[in-house]
Amino acid sequence: MAIKHNFICNLPDGVNQDMVKPSNWIEDHVGHDQQLHIDLGIETISGSQAKVNSHESTYNHLLLHSNSSDHTQNTDTNTNAVNFSINGSNAIKEGDNRLTNARTPTTHSHPESEITNLVTDLALKEPINANIQTHISSAHAPSDAQKNSDITKGEIETKLIGVISSHSHSGGGSDPWTYIFLTSDFVTSSSTTVPVTGMEFTPLANKKYEIYGMFMMRTNSTTVGPRPGCEWPTGLIDGVATIKMTSSATAQLTANGNINAAVLSSVGGLPNTTQSYPAKIEAMFISGATPSGTFKIRLASETSGTNVTMKANSFLKYREI
Repeated sequence: MAIKHNFICNLPDGVNQDMVKPSNWIEDHVGHDQQLHIDLGIETISGSQAKVNSHESTYNHLLLHSNSSDHTQNTDTNTNAVNFSINGSNAIKEGDNRLTNARTPTTHSHPESEITNLVTDLALKEPINANIQTHISSAHAPSDAQKNSDITKGEIETKLIGVISSHSHSGGGSDPWTYIFLTSDFVTSSSTTVPVTGMEFTPLANKKYEIYGMFMMRTNSTTVGPRPGCEWPTGLIDGVATIKMTSSATAQLTANGNINAAVLSSVGGLPNTTQSYPAKIEAMFISGATPSGTFKIRLASETSGTNVTMKANSFLKYREI
């Protein structure tokens, strides 16, 4: 007789034709061994009729049915079986060491694009500063800027030609000399020396000075010569001077002296009365702790009553050394 399970599965069949399907559970069992059923007490024969006495799940159906299968191993898509394993690649259950492995990350890096809001967050860390922001957004060099290594000496010299009137250097870059120019002609007929207006300076304490003067000299008589000279301040430690005065087109008169007394050029005439001839002074001195007075240029006429002249723009210059 045909036998069916009481359990009815409502799941749809899967696509795998090699697997036992839910619909197989409600089909009639075929090919069962009736004699084995009788021997086990499942069926009895009464006349020509077979009677099923019991069909409990405690019987091993593998002994009864040739088409039985272990449904717990069904991997068809319609089953819910899970293949658990320990330390494998399937589902994890208690005892798997992957549940306790900290898996410390290895050293690695990420591009900025993979870090959410990185640029925005970093920007917020910097106090807002208009100068910094202007600098960041500004061009740091013109588009046609030339590399230093490409600039030639000739290009530099071309740019540096000419005087920069607004530029000066303190210290050694400037002219160390102080110039004093005679602003107008100075005339005297005195045979005793008189100071030339404005041609003087006051020394500072404990200094060394170098002095130079160039004077354009004239006379009203070729036989009466001008006599330039110098006067010393007091409080000097030491000092000397040399004065040279033209006496002819090829000769000079020289007078040498020191701080012991004023220095005055020797007597002599000039070649003519219509042109200037040179006279010059070279001197140096060392001031003490308390100098007093000025170093000054003086002038006298060789003969009283005859005018001699130091022309305008004659100059005296001095500097500390």
